[in-house]
Amino acid sequence: MLSRKKQVLFSLIVLLLLALLVEGLSYVYVYKLKDNALGAASERNEYAYFRGHELNPQYQREFDTGGRRIHSADGFRRDQPVSVKKPEGVYRIILFGGSQAYGVGSQHGGVYPPEPSLQNNETVSYFLEQTLNRGLSAAGVDLRVEVINAAAIAYKVYQHLLYFNERLYQYDADLLVFLDGHNDFYPGEPNSNPMLTNVYAKDLVWQFNGRGALFAFYSGARWLGQYSYFFKLLEKGLQDLLPRVNPYQAPAVADVSPADYRLYARDNYLRFYQQFRALAEIYGFSMHLFIQPEILLEDPALLSEHDRMIYRISDEYGDRESKTSIHPQLQGVFADSGLAVTDFTQLAPDNDKGLDLYFDYTHLTPDGSALLADNMAQVLLPQIRGM
Repeated sequence: MLSRKKQVLFSLIVLLLLALLVEGLSYVYVYKLKDNALGAASERNEYAYFRGHELNPQYQREFDTGGRRIHSADGFRRDQPVSVKKPEGVYRIILFGGSQAYGVGSQHGGVYPPEPSLQNNETVSYFLEQTLNRGLSAAGVDLRVEVINAAAIAYKVYQHLLYFNERLYQYDADLLVFLDGHNDFYPGEPNSNPMLTNVYAKDLVWQFNGRGALFAFYSGARWLGQYSYFFKLLEKGLQDLLPRVNPYQAPAVADVSPADYRLYARDNYLRFYQQFRALAEIYGFSMHLFIQPEILLEDPALLSEHDRMIYRISDEYGDRESKTSIHPQLQGVFADSGLAVTDFTQLAPDNDKGLDLYFDYTHLTPDGSALLADNMAQVLLPQIRGM
């Protein structure tokens, strides 16, 4: 019979081997299959105390970015940081938006063919800056345009407002450009208050305040996840289990009807744009809103073969009916509010080269981003030249 010491030693060895096996399997799943290394470099976003989430300057993943960082050290969608103080001779534009303006691709695990995120020289902001500067140079205007891409995946208009009040007011922008629509204009909750429905940091705050055991386990796993693939996998699993029900927000019982849409618009995104307009009087910027492209609002006959395939997938899994009922109301809604808006919901009519424009329901290819930027520049260039 084994001695007591040998039994303990044997048990420890078995436990160690079991732990190594679990760690090895977690490594294969998290790193090899999910392209998600230890540390913070593989996290696209970080928690932010005002906006819920913000860009992680360290973000890089082999599949998504080719191993290159695509966020600047100051948290913008660009290679290099930008000075807070605006240089002489610069016309500064801040671009606000969600994932389309940010330039996300189509991620693994969905119904669309996977595509990596755009590189920084493939985004709408990059092409917009290049096109505007060429236009000014051709017109003999001694001015250089600088476009700061302040977009982030899933951002809504209220987060743009929080971002500006948090730090972007310091950048002395001449023009704020909004590329919005998908995340705000086509609602599913008639009485939703976006300020109370942020599904990022608020859940953690409520878990912390409630002293929940699940949150304690999540915090521990998140800390240990810096050093262990098993705990990183556990962290991801626990994060999905954290409750996402807002105790101050009654659950929605119906979609917004066309008859109620103007009330929804007034109480949601319009009031945040109106607050931006009030800030314009303080900080001296102009503003212009572009309604972003949506493939379900395109004419399929004008799309490339690839984009017609994307359209069919989107039609199967998306909600074309609500978009087609709401979209005709947008011009009137904005006209009544006195906001300058240009509708670029449809890109295809300008696509005379038959380019592939879409990765999925709204995210654009580099060619789609370049075409959208060209259309935006045609609207903005006269305004910049006449400043």
